[in-house]
Amino acid sequence: MKVTVRGLAGVLTIALCSVCFYTTVFVWPCFLFVLLKYTLGEGAVARLYGDFHKIADAVVRLYLVLIAAAIELIIGTSVAYTLVDAAGQGHLRQHYTTAEGLPALGKLLTAPSAPGKSKLIVMNHHTRVDWLYLFVFLARCPGLAPCLRVVLKEELRRIPYMGWAMEFFRFLFLSRKWEVDEAYLRRMVRYFTHHGEAVAIFIFPEGTDLSPSNIAKSNAFAAQQQLPQFRHVLNPHTTGTVALKSLLGAAQVEEVIDLTVGYTYAGPGERPDEPSLLSGRHARKAHLLAQVFRFDTAPAGCSTSVSVVPYEDGAFATWLHGRFAAKELLLSRFTQRSPVGFDDADVRAVFGEAVGVATFDDDVEDRRRPQQSRCQRFAEQVGGLHVFAVACVTWLGPLVYLTWYFTWLKLVLFVAWTLVHLPLTRRRGSLQNFLLHEVQDDETLVARAQRLMAGEPQPAGKQA
Repeated sequence: MKVTVRGLAGVLTIALCSVCFYTTVFVWPCFLFVLLKYTLGEGAVARLYGDFHKIADAVVRLYLVLIAAAIELIIGTSVAYTLVDAAGQGHLRQHYTTAEGLPALGKLLTAPSAPGKSKLIVMNHHTRVDWLYLFVFLARCPGLAPCLRVVLKEELRRIPYMGWAMEFFRFLFLSRKWEVDEAYLRRMVRYFTHHGEAVAIFIFPEGTDLSPSNIAKSNAFAAQQQLPQFRHVLNPHTTGTVALKSLLGAAQVEEVIDLTVGYTYAGPGERPDEPSLLSGRHARKAHLLAQVFRFDTAPAGCSTSVSVVPYEDGAFATWLHGRFAAKELLLSRFTQRSPVGFDDADVRAVFGEAVGVATFDDDVEDRRRPQQSRCQRFAEQVGGLHVFAVACVTWLGPLVYLTWYFTWLKLVLFVAWTLVHLPLTRRRGSLQNFLLHEVQDDETLVARAQRLMAGEPQPAGKQA
């Protein structure tokens, strides 16, 4: 496989910064929190949960900036995003644009209105690396980014360091076995609710990406179920999305954020994938179209959106199918454009002539403001130069520390952390289980030590 300098530099930036930051900085509060929890019990750490969550959420925010910087500034993918507002152009300009009149993604995609509240984010699954490109866009949403909880496939949690960090970020990992996944989702939502977390849970309703074989399987299933045949999306599997909405609860879930992603390919038929990031055949531009819908059970004051989505299970599933039918029509027009993109006329043809539409495009901004570099614009969009500077120090600092001041002790520490994580993962099934498990008083290391000193037997079936 061909490897380009920019591709290798971008991937190594993400990988090395992730590993170095995790081993030198992030692992310590995680390790100390779990150690206190299993040594002294839940009572000793009850007040620390909030602090632990704040640390992890701040790292999530900076992690999105790291990935966005690597993909845009190093690998070289441009971005374009389109905001759609059913209330019209005037409402869009009033609520979702900057002082310069440019669309502001972070004003449309916002955090839940209060602790304990939640939002649901859905998007079409075009490629295996959609979640990386999603991070590129959500890096521009400072309110929503710390609340992000991404639903990913089970295998990703096993990636050393990156997967481990995502477990502590409280991302969700599904095995595609519904009887197992339902219990896991219920447990995670109960954890979020118990600790009063404001969360925005992202899920791919299609369940898998848009490969030719998956299109064939989806259309075969659609024929059996008398559903429409699609080429640009798959028919959504509504069971998981509807169940997740119900688990979040009518009193808590406020909005559905509906995202549609498309790409400018490096060449005809070259869908982006993991190797394309290295080979230089990555997406030349990532395009996002965003709409927000308020659940009919949520108070109007929690959202600036006038669009309403039904909360009832059957009606919500029907609405979801309708949204993917609209995505199919929209993406069919998207691919016929030269260059490809979400054109205002196409958006209005699909969603109605009265909707408000506003688009930001890197290439347009290059022509409009030639004196501004991509790096300056990126820093401006992710929250300002100070945010970009903090992200650079956060991620490059540990990398410089470990590489510039190399000692054998650091190498031993790196190996030790790796060896510690592997048996912990095997013992409880995942690192996340150490965070989720409610330690009973008789399970603590102190209680075990006291029983051992007193010569009493340990309770059967208990694990440390």
